Amino acid sequence: MELKSRITLDEDKIINILEYIQQKPLNSYVYPELFDEKFNISINECMRVFILLEKKNTLKQVYKVYCPICKDFSESIFEDINELEEQTTCENCGKELFEKENPYKYVVIYFKVLRNE
Repeated sequence: MELKSRITLDEDKIINILEYIQQKPLNSYVYPELFDEKFNISINECMRVFILLEKKNTLKQVYKVYCPICKDFSESIFEDINELEEQTTCENCGKELFEKENPYKYVVIYFKVLRNE
């Protein structure tokens, strides 16, 4: 397994991540928080694996916007970080979600499954 040589993470954790992704349909989404909940794999560990999988064209980073008022995520999924400039308010309640000091404060990273073989 090539990932083992590129990342310091327990082999069982890598296998859990890869097996889960292999079960997902193409163009579906995975997010690191799920692995923390399901497999006790920290978000940081999961992100390192996801970034490597992105380099292998297995996953692709996509973005959603979180509203702290509605406590919900946007329906829209943004394939490119630059598209977020168009989403400055919550789709549901209209809260302003753009802060000059921290423009990505309400942005959440998901990963789109491009390959699951």
